[in-house]
Amino acid sequence: MVIKKKKNYFPRNVGENMKEKKDRILFNYFIIGFEIFIFICLEGMIYPVRNTDEYYWGGYQYFSFICLVLLIMIIYKIVQTISLKKGDSIMEYVTLSNGLKMPMVGFGVFRVPDKKECEESVYQAIKAGYRLIDTAAAYYNEDAVGTAVKKAIAEGICTREDLFITSKLWVQDMMDYESAKKGICASLEKSGLEYFDLYLLHQACGDYFSAWRAMEDAYQEGILKAIGVSNFYPNILTNFCEIVKVKPVVNQVELHPYYTQEKALETMKYYNVVPEAWAPLGGGRYNPFEDEMLKGIAAKYNKSVGQVILRWNIQRGVIVIPKSTHVERIKENIDIFDFELNEEEMKQISSLDMGYSGSRAKHFEPDFVRMVLNNKIHD
Repeated sequence: MVIKKKKNYFPRNVGENMKEKKDRILFNYFIIGFEIFIFICLEGMIYPVRNTDEYYWGGYQYFSFICLVLLIMIIYKIVQTISLKKGDSIMEYVTLSNGLKMPMVGFGVFRVPDKKECEESVYQAIKAGYRLIDTAAAYYNEDAVGTAVKKAIAEGICTREDLFITSKLWVQDMMDYESAKKGICASLEKSGLEYFDLYLLHQACGDYFSAWRAMEDAYQEGILKAIGVSNFYPNILTNFCEIVKVKPVVNQVELHPYYTQEKALETMKYYNVVPEAWAPLGGGRYNPFEDEMLKGIAAKYNKSVGQVILRWNIQRGVIVIPKSTHVERIKENIDIFDFELNEEEMKQISSLDMGYSGSRAKHFEPDFVRMVLNNKIHD
């Protein structure tokens, strides 16, 4: 059943989904069968002249050569269709307001400060088909992400152009234009990358208007391919978009079944800002994996509760960046494009919403703002 349009806040540009992948494979096998049929016909045409002195060598050897070529082609097509080539994946994309295409599922590295663990996790994620990687200056792992990216490129898993790397400017570097400019350069230097595909203001704190002007200039220079914001609530985002020259293309905020933020999604849609969910599974503050309703939906589609929750956000047009350091979970989190929740299931999951309550991050609280402002990530 198609989800009501009012719930699909943001249209998705669909890449190859599971059905299309299967159709492609079946089509290739049809081609294989057709080729076999053709060389059987050739055999019938050549057979009558095999025993004649004039055509025996030419006809028979020609037929053998054709069979060999076709056999090689068939083997190639079988290998091509039964396995994805390196870096190939099933993915959906959204087109940002500046024309860039951004994957709907990415890999987050929040709270993975161990360099080796982060590098290996990102490398495994890229091998599994992820192309969107989300880091931040405040995560202390931009360098590990850059190392993993270079490793994947060196091994031919992907090219730099295949990837969509996001990082964020921390509040300490959002005190004025110059500090922001230095912060952007520091992020690029740590990562070892020539550019970021997306760069965000991490919090709506400090002098974020001056910091944004520095990001606008970096965007014009081409070292930031797109710029956006994070944790900008509707009133802040509205004021921001009405003032700045270059509007943000993405707003990364907390979005999961326990905090659905319908009003925030409406505001983002109004300004053509794509929503991206941090903590898309709840950030460990809730217990969705024991919810009977979610378990029932997961069983229906032979999926995990985590996959159902991620799919719910995808169908709302929300980009998700789940985090894991376990290879099997990394692979599981991206395998969400071969099923679709119906309207009733979408409503049931949304009914878990607790609003601005519970143990979620409280960006409106003075203590939280003071904590953010006092959090120094460098000297």
